[in-house]
Amino acid sequence: MQNTDVHYAGDGLGPRDVFVNGNPINYVVYANPAKGVVEFAPLPLRVKRNGEIYTRKLRGNVLVLFTGGYVSNNIPLQRFGEKGIEEVDRGYPRRTPN
Repeated sequence: MQNTDVHYAGDGLGPRDVFVNGNPINYVVYANPAKGVVEFAPLPLRVKRNGEIYTRKLRGNVLVLFTGGYVSNNIPLQRFGEKGIEEVDRGYPRRTPN
C-alpha cells in the first residue's frame, strides 16, 4: 500500500507543484510533506562517478499541490481541461445570471 504522504516522480498521480517554505521547487525527485523533506535535481544536471544524478535535499514546510491528472470530488472522474468548473454539476444550486 502506497503512503499518501510520499510523492515521487513516476508514482502515477500526475503533475504537481511543490513548495518549500513558500518557494516553488522545480525538478523534484521526491517529496514528503509529513516529514518536511524534498529532494530535487538542481540545474545544470550533473552525474556522479557512479552514474547517479546529483540531487539536493531541502527541509522545511512542504506543500504539494496537484496540477493535473485525474480528480474526483463527488463527480465522475474528469481530466483537467476537459470541462470547466461551471460546466460540471457538483450538486450545488446553479447561479442564474441577473
